[in-house]
Amino acid sequence: MDTDQKIVVLGALLHDIGKFSQRAGGKKSENDFLQPTKKGNYSHYHVLYTDAFIEDPGFPLPLDLKPRGNEDIRSTLALKAADHHNPDENDLVEMCITMGDRLSSGMDRAKMNEQEEKDRNFFKRA
Repeated sequence: MDTDQKIVVLGALLHDIGKFSQRAGGKKSENDFLQPTKKGNYSHYHVLYTDAFIEDPGFPLPLDLKPRGNEDIRSTLALKAADHHNPDENDLVEMCITMGDRLSSGMDRAKMNEQEEKDRNFFKRA
């Protein structure tokens, strides 16, 4: 597996780790450029916590995740994972992580909608 593939796998696994860190009062990144905006306001604050979590030197990375040249592999992984709500559409790694996030959250919503439909039908029978 090459470096990009490893970053996709780890980034997809860790892209929402910031949600846990945020709720636990973890560290927040100062990289506001990671946050998407909606109607002029920042949204998706968890991306700042995802970035900080992965950037923390105490977070162990796989030993076989090797940088390319002078690349800071930890920062690359943090950026790719945290950028899943605001990806560079020309970056295949970011788009893979983003599409994985969108597909999985869509599945969750479909399940909720099915349950809501069952609940509505249950009350119609009464």
